[in-house]
Order: sequence, then C-alpha cells, then structure tokens
Amino acid sequence: MKQLTKLSNIDQFLPRWTKRVIAETGGRDPLGLSRVSDMIVEFLLTGITTQTNRARYYSFYCWNIWNIWHIHLTEKPQKYKDFVDSFRRREAVLAMSTYANNSNTSPVGIKAARPILEKGFQRGEMDSNFRVLPSNALGGYGQYYGGSLYQLGLTRRIENGIDHLNKGMGEALAEAFHLSIHETPYIQKELFRKTKIPLVDFDGSKKLLTLDAIMKKSGVIERKLLIDLFFGFNGTTICESTLLRRHTLGQILHILCEYERHDLYLNLDSIDVIFVYAPSYFDVIWSEEDDKTIPYKCPEKFRRCHSLWRQFCLQQYFTNALENILFAVLEIIGNESAGLTIENIVLRLMETTFLKVLREKAGKDCYRPREILKAFNIEDIPTHEASYDLQQLLIPTAKNSEFDILRISEEDTGSVTAKAMLLLAVLYGKWRGIQDEEGMCYVHEHAGNGLWFWTFMPIIDKWLDKNTKWDETLERIIRCFIVDQHDRIMYEKKRLESCWFRTDGNRLFKEQEYSPKFRANRHLQAVNIMRDLCLIESDDEGYLSITSKGKTILNKILNEHE
Repeated sequence: MKQLTKLSNIDQFLPRWTKRVIAETGGRDPLGLSRVSDMIVEFLLTGITTQTNRARYYSFYCWNIWNIWHIHLTEKPQKYKDFVDSFRRREAVLAMSTYANNSNTSPVGIKAARPILEKGFQRGEMDSNFRVLPSNALGGYGQYYGGSLYQLGLTRRIENGIDHLNKGMGEALAEAFHLSIHETPYIQKELFRKTKIPLVDFDGSKKLLTLDAIMKKSGVIERKLLIDLFFGFNGTTICESTLLRRHTLGQILHILCEYERHDLYLNLDSIDVIFVYAPSYFDVIWSEEDDKTIPYKCPEKFRRCHSLWRQFCLQQYFTNALENILFAVLEIIGNESAGLTIENIVLRLMETTFLKVLREKAGKDCYRPREILKAFNIEDIPTHEASYDLQQLLIPTAKNSEFDILRISEEDTGSVTAKAMLLLAVLYGKWRGIQDEEGMCYVHEHAGNGLWFWTFMPIIDKWLDKNTKWDETLERIIRCFIVDQHDRIMYEKKRLESCWFRTDGNRLFKEQEYSPKFRANRHLQAVNIMRDLCLIESDDEGYLSITSKGKTILNKILNEHE
C-alpha cells in the first residue's frame, strides 16, 4: 500500500499563496476547511446531498421531464420558458398532494403550497400555476435535486438549457412513476396540462401523487429501481464512487444490525454520533443513554469506505480546533476599535484561563507545549504502534478523548483556545504515526492545496522541543493558519468584501462573527432515503431499526462478488 511522504522540512507544509483560482466550496467557510470534507463526502455519497431527503423525488423529477417530452408531444416545449411552465405545474401538484395527504411531511415548497392549498379547498379547485420555490424557476429540481440526477446519469442538458432524460434507468424510473399514478384522474384527464384542477379530481389523485406513496404497494417497482440505482445493482460494471456509495449505505445497515444485536437503541437525533463518529472514527458502537461502548468490527468489504469516513471525522476535529482559534481571535479583536497585532492577541490569550484549563485537563502545569504532549505519554514523534494504542485507549467515554475535550466549558477565549490545543495534541498522538491507512493516502493524493491535518502535523512536531514556548506557538498558528489562510481563501473566492476580519498594517480588525461548526456528512439524508425505500423503519419516537428487506440487501452486498 502506498505510504505518505515523510515529514521533514516544516515550511514546505505551511499554507502559501498560489495562483488565484475560484474555490469550489461556498458558504461560511473562512479557512477553507470544508474543501477536504466535501471532497470525501462527495466521493462516498455521490448523488445524495444535504438537501436530498426523499427518495421519490428522484423518480418524480425523471417522470416530470419524461412526461413533458416523450408522452404528450403537443406540449413539447420550444423555449426554456415553456419547459419551466410545464415543469412547475406538475411539481406544484406533488407538493400540494403530499401536504394534503400528510400534514406532518415537508415537501419542497411547503411554504408556497400551504396557502394555495387552503384557498383551493375553499374555492373547490386547485391552482397549480405557482413556483414552489420563488427563488428558483425549476423549484426543488433546480435548487436541490438536479445535480444529483445528473451525477447519477439520469439526465442531460442540451445547449438551450433544457434538461432531457437519459435512456436506461432514467426512463425506467419515469415509467415506474407513471405506472403508479396511471389510474388517477390527474393522468386520465391530462390535468397536468391545466393550471386549475377540480377539487374532486385532486382528492381522487392525491394519495398516489405524494412522496409517501413510494412506501405503499403502488410504489414497489419504483422502490426496486431506486434500490438498484443507489446501491449500484443496475449494471454489469460499477464505478468507484458507486461502489463506495453502496458500501456507505451498506455500513449504515450493518451498524443498525449491530445495535439491535446488542439490544441498543438508535434515534434519528443521534445519527451523526451513531453512524459516523462512534463506529467509523472510534471503532465502537455507543449508547449515549447509559454511556456504554462495545467494539465495532467493520466488515472487510467496507474497509476502504470505513477508512475514508475516519478521515472525514479527523478533518472535523481538526476543523473544530482551528475554528475555535479563529473564534477566540475574533472575540478578542472585536472589542478593540483600533485593532490588535497578532503579538497583542497572543498576550491577551495568555492572560486568560488558558493555562488553568490546560492544567485541569493534563493534571499538571503546562507552561510549554511539550507538557501537553507528555499528558498523552508523547515524548517523541509517535510510532505507528504508539498512535494505534492511543486510538484504542481514547474511545468516546475516556478522559481526554475528543468527545471529552469538546465538553470543556468555554468560560472565555482562553478556555476556547486551550480546548483547541488539547484537541490538536490528541489528534497528533493518534495520527502522527499512521502513514499507511488507505483513507489517509487517498486524501493525501486528492486534497491538493486544501488544508487538512497532515498539513498541520509538522507544527506539532515542534512542540516536542523543550525550548518551544506557548507564545511563539500561538503566534505561528494564528499567523500561518488563521490570518494567511483566511486571506488566501477570500482571494480565491473573490469575496474580499465578505471577510471575517481585515488587516490594516500589522493590525487585525473584526468584520463579522463566526462560530465553529461540524460539516454535514449526509447520513441523515441517506437514512431518510432508505426509510422511504423500506430498508429502515422508525417508530413514533424516532427510534430506528432495519427491516427484513434491509437485511436482504445487506446480505447481498456482503456476499456479492465485486
């Protein structure tokens, strides 16, 4: 297996100015730390995003395009506006039908659909001539699902900007959706051509024109096709990203089985901990209610997928540490109208509870960075064995694990910064000696100039030197990984007006607030899709379990030759 390059000259790993490029990641990401996270998640769950929560949208949007183009040729759009008008009417009916049939659901466009639906019941006819999302002419397809359908090979776009359905799975899904609603008045009377739908016809069609209908008997063909699509059972050859999506979904099913086997319960509210951090990063299944952990053994077939999710988790802890430092810097300079130099920021940090919190967690004074590492029994660059042992020791329930450190009370900027230093120290101990893990090698090859923990580890190597002091350590981190990194990301995004702080001479001035955040891993969306496909079920309190069909799919994955 390919190993990572040996760390030697520290300066070569520090962020530096490169040619100006447009950053792919948008949103509130002042240090560009989402890039590596997004790269990993996109590789593992292609076609599922943080906004694609329901399975039937994948077949409905196929049908919408197909119904416009291939069935009713008299409606064949000549202009983009004609396509949008036809598309909009059908999506509006789906949104209204879903909400009318089950007011506890939240289809795309519920805010727009609810008042129109209420007026329709009063007037005796439903108006389908409205945008479900005022900000996007193609509604949920244009805003959320269009990119996913394209990634999954279901659609294509021609030069005039109008989308078309691909043959194969795209058309199969469209035909399956059409078959499930074929007997409704909406289809029989071709009401999709009209902007007004009689209430009696709407009532006669709504049960089958909902997102929930895929879980009923009428949706059995759709479910089968969508399972084949998401798990990659629909072809003789399978690409790498499809295989990893299959393994990620399969690992979710396997973890559910393991929890059930140990009589532990999983809730929708704890999906991130249950499905990602506990089994993928700590190799345990964990019941937060009784603080019980049990070793989790990942099936060999999921090993590569499991390793990549470990790197995602590592990136989140690293992100939290650096963004806590950014938060502390912003808090300190926010009260200074004349700004502060980096040296003065470090002095302010050292005057707070910084050393007090370090002492409480380490059990001794930590006047220099070396003392923090000693608290984790690190006195030299960790070997593979030392890092592995620390990974096995510091599980979620252990003192000074990542989970334990994140619980530190944030009394002031000093405690926030101490939390960041402790988190960096434990990550260093756990990962500095690991150089041949498959997921780490993948990130190393594909991260480009993205900032991730391997980039940062040489900085912590310097902590081993007994002469290294906190002031010089904090100053270097703030200068290289906060100020320079922030400015580089703002230039790449060409959004200098949206910076979190600005530099004037050698002083920093606060521009806006920021709080650390963990990036989305899309497991909630994956679970919701598999609930729609009847592979997972949940009770009224949100507790999850795997269905018999889910177990069948899991066994197929584990036993199938790939």
